[in-house]
Amino acid sequence: ARVIMGKIWTNDHGIPNQEAYNIEGNSSSDMYRKSYLRNDDSFFGFKQFNKNYHLSGEGNIRGFVNQAEIGADALISLSSEFFILNKKLRLTQYLVNKNISCELALFADGGIFYNNGLSRKLANAGGGIRFESSIYNKPIYVRIDFPFFLFRNNDIINDNTKWVFSFHRSI
Repeated sequence: ARVIMGKIWTNDHGIPNQEAYNIEGNSSSDMYRKSYLRNDDSFFGFKQFNKNYHLSGEGNIRGFVNQAEIGADALISLSSEFFILNKKLRLTQYLVNKNISCELALFADGGIFYNNGLSRKLANAGGGIRFESSIYNKPIYVRIDFPFFLFRNNDIINDNTKWVFSFHRSI
């Protein structure tokens, strides 16, 4: 599990969005540090790459990636995962004597986000698959998550077309 609490003090004008806590996790400074996330076409020309990419951090509500949620000046957020299957696959044809770890996971993220005293309650839950291996003795990790249930305040948003992926762990 991962918990974050924070508050950014500001004046009556509020906090600039690039400095606010991001709901989905994708902090602009963290995204810029990864060269493949800097522009929409930074990842070998794939234009949709950044729209579904989830870089964990801050609010970490992965179901709200690319939903234009306004950042928050205060938050309390919880992310948790439960792994239901961890299997080592042995592939010898393409990766000589390399093991690939495959995990199935259930996850839930939730938080309360404040802007100038007004609160929003956001959460999501779903399932995902993770792959881990090494290529040329360098670790590689791929995570694909499907947030099936999204909650905004007291409303349930059914969005079974939402998916996110990452090369980083979510917790």
